[in-house]
Amino acid sequence: MMFLSYDNMEIIGQSVLLDYARGTRGSISIPVDINAFAQDYLGLNVLYRKLSDNGRILGLTTYKVAVLALPVAEGNVLCSIPEDTILLDEELLHDKNRRRRRFTLAHECAHHILARIEKGENFNSDASFGQAFSCRKLKTTDDWREWQANSLAAILLVPKRELAELIIQWLAPIALSIYKISINSFVQYSVKWLADMFDVSLKAMTIRLKGLGFSATPAGA
Repeated sequence: MMFLSYDNMEIIGQSVLLDYARGTRGSISIPVDINAFAQDYLGLNVLYRKLSDNGRILGLTTYKVAVLALPVAEGNVLCSIPEDTILLDEELLHDKNRRRRRFTLAHECAHHILARIEKGENFNSDASFGQAFSCRKLKTTDDWREWQANSLAAILLVPKRELAELIIQWLAPIALSIYKISINSFVQYSVKWLADMFDVSLKAMTIRLKGLGFSATPAGA
């Protein structure tokens, strides 16, 4: 697999979003319609099923037809899943999990984008399972694969250009620059406002800002 940096992810994300924008009148709506991106742009099927009994698996993506054991009331049942399909855990359908659902879908889209860039790679399985990884040292290939998918997912949901425009237009009094200036003075309500605008969690927005070199810690904190 490819071992890519955050800067690599940024370039890939911007390129993909620009290509997507060509089919949406040259602009990307905010919040990003990740469902349309997955289905209309990437051509993926998005289905909801129970994926695990403990909530450990939130999503998975198939690159070719795969036979997977999925849990049902009586135990597990073998299911044939078509190629280019994203399966999301049915618990994510609840409105309270909307933002988690959006990020999980973006994460699985990222797996597909990276797999297509790596076209020709022999995958160890017919599907990739997305799991919730804690903040720990990346040791294995799977760790790297998940980190890359998480990074690209955040970039897809919070495009740099659109983020910059909102900050410059609405948060100019704080004298921010998306490219160079630290935002240690960036008050928490502003981070929350941005999270609401892009329909992502506060944690996801904070991580995205830090990925761009900013600190989202309020001054004096």
